[in-house]
Amino acid sequence: MTLALILSLSALILALAAAFGAWWITSRNHGDAPTSKPSVVFTFDNAKAPGWTSTGNLSPRTASQTTDPTTGEDLPIASIIVHQGDMKKPSACFISYAYYDKSIDSLQALKEAETRATSGSNSLSLKKLRTHALSVPTPEGTKDYQLTQYETTGSYSEKLMRGIELGFVSLADGHIKIDGHCNTAKQLHDTIAPLNAISLISN
Repeated sequence: MTLALILSLSALILALAAAFGAWWITSRNHGDAPTSKPSVVFTFDNAKAPGWTSTGNLSPRTASQTTDPTTGEDLPIASIIVHQGDMKKPSACFISYAYYDKSIDSLQALKEAETRATSGSNSLSLKKLRTHALSVPTPEGTKDYQLTQYETTGSYSEKLMRGIELGFVSLADGHIKIDGHCNTAKQLHDTIAPLNAISLISN
């Protein structure tokens, strides 16, 4: 999915669509084939990030549905979306974590994500702003990662969420993808607290 498509929607619509999509895939396949519960799930500690709301852990992959029917990309085993506000109105920012059972090179994955981020428009580009050293608790222990924040520059016909952040965590048998979006790049600093309130735990 390109940034052009992502940025043409409000953060609220994106969060609701992702939550509904995961529910629909899971509901549609219920009973089609035996499914085991996911080996890991994400949790969100609301006390560490006041003013942010999560839809809870999503497990979109099933025995009979392993890829997104729209994009053809692999579905994550577990994912979570956290956004500013209470889902009653569009929020300024949202973040997401997704766990995949596929090993990656984090630096290469970041480069590819940067390329995809502006592939929907020749007039858009990413301006790197800063990098934060963060960590996330996982079943393998606390893992450090680099979160890179950018400002989307250039003109576009739709309203853009100009702030974007990307990060990847390599695990023994998989990886975690972290991304966030804000209306403006200055608002990206608001995402650090909720990013630090998410954990990946054994289920």
